[in-house]
Amino acid sequence: MYSFALRPKWIAGHVLAITAVVVFVLAGFWQLRRLDERRDLNAEIEAVADLAPVSLAAAEVEGTAVAWRLVVVDGTWLNDDEVLVRNRTLDGQPGFHIVTPLLLDDGRAIAVNRGWVPVGAVDDGRLVDAAAAAPGGEVTVLGRLRETERARGLASADPADGELDVVSRIDVGRLDQQIAAPLVALSAELVDDDLAFDALPQPVDEPELSEGPHLSYAGQWFIFTAVVLIGYPLVLRWAARTDDDEIDPDELPEPVAG
Repeated sequence: MYSFALRPKWIAGHVLAITAVVVFVLAGFWQLRRLDERRDLNAEIEAVADLAPVSLAAAEVEGTAVAWRLVVVDGTWLNDDEVLVRNRTLDGQPGFHIVTPLLLDDGRAIAVNRGWVPVGAVDDGRLVDAAAAAPGGEVTVLGRLRETERARGLASADPADGELDVVSRIDVGRLDQQIAAPLVALSAELVDDDLAFDALPQPVDEPELSEGPHLSYAGQWFIFTAVVLIGYPLVLRWAARTDDDEIDPDELPEPVAG
């Protein structure tokens, strides 16, 4: 009844169905892993959300210089070492994030994401809008610490050599190569400073404490898996019946008398 299933075109169909099941299952479990990562991240943020801001030095002494912790930092902006992070949007508008090192009293610097500017504020890889420039002199800023960023998956990495004016992400180790002052291992997102946010740059959004769409995506992949696992055998059964129905009874051999 199912001998037709050994034909080359059906063997190709079996391989395709098995491949689809494997891919769908792997995609579903990948989304579940992403969900676990998101939940872990939310837990990290919530663990420090209610802690009062401290100085960076105090945070390092206390061993609490961890991602998402709010710190107060005094220093001087190193405008000449500023870089732009490409492909950043705000309310659907394309633009850049401005990352300016802040020189600390101990001779180190911390890379600070000062916020978003539109494409028009940048020309040839440099910030040209004077209103968005970092002020001179000593400043006090409130920042949110962030882990260094690295290329993940299929994302392209920044060139390993040379001085970069525009980067894909805030990779502290990569930026440290082109800044004279040694960088603190973590970067910071500017939350507040001596200037009110009534102009550019616009502050980076606060971290969103949601689980994202990963659970629903995982469910969709597993539904696709079930469709193949249930549907393909039904297709085989239908094909078997169709194949049998096409046989002319007159062409069947005569029974052999015993």
